[in-house]
Amino acid sequence: MHPNIRPIRLFLLCLSLGTGLPVAAMGQDLRIERVTIVSPERASPMGDVDVTIHDGRIASISSGTSVPPSGTRSAVKTIDGRGLYLAPGLIDSHVHLGSIPGMTDAQEVQHPDIARAAWDQMPHSFLLYGFTLEMQRLVAAGETPAQIFRAATLSNAQALKLDRDVGTVQVGKRANLLLLQQDPTQTIQAYAGIVGVILGGRVLDPADLAANRAQSHQ
Repeated sequence: MHPNIRPIRLFLLCLSLGTGLPVAAMGQDLRIERVTIVSPERASPMGDVDVTIHDGRIASISSGTSVPPSGTRSAVKTIDGRGLYLAPGLIDSHVHLGSIPGMTDAQEVQHPDIARAAWDQMPHSFLLYGFTLEMQRLVAAGETPAQIFRAATLSNAQALKLDRDVGTVQVGKRANLLLLQQDPTQTIQAYAGIVGVILGGRVLDPADLAANRAQSHQ
């Protein structure tokens, strides 16, 4: 477990339309120090860098040896990123909103109790479990973690015409980001150990995320 952030098991689906997850109130700017950036437009990870976030967007990416301007550190929330990977939030372009995965219309009519239980969980049931399952199936079919990472970030952003705002970790992009303990281009298990979720530059409260996940099981 990273000493500064409690682990949580949750995906951030960073569509510009927003999310129903509770988030922390808008606060000070954010600085993630000495982190390793993993972004699909890069051939390899960019290690030991500082990332500053202002007004919900990535304002700068600089060497981890850089020193913040005098008087600014106290006004900025700082996260120790040593040993962590900073990646774009995932974008799920395959979400069932008009039907229940695994059930036909006829089956919904025949089993209204099962259908009602499924609809009560939507979209949480599919968003929390379907994305992971699809990644596992892609690996079994021969896709590499790096190919899956690109597809779930930049490629989906381009397909949805959101790539000007999300899909990569670059200056000017919306700060919808994941802090991971492992490199997602090397293993999809990286998403089982997410230690930080940042949405629009705001660090989500782990307690609120845990409560939201518990509600999806009810």
